[in-house]
Amino acid sequence: MPITPETKIGQIFREYPKAIDYLLEHNICECDFTTMKRTLREVAEERGLDLEKLLEELNKRA
Repeated sequence: MPITPETKIGQIFREYPKAIDYLLEHNICECDFTTMKRTLREVAEERGLDLEKLLEELNKRA
């Protein structure tokens, strides 16, 4: 199942361990439980990140 804009950050950490390094490189999770409950779309928008690029890179690693 691919990672989508609505995938929660915590789900990525649980189900796609190969994608964790990419998330950490982009400071998407600092062990913040609030962030873990948010969607990739929410976090990308908040941090001004390119959602399409994130999805492409994360799904390469999924």
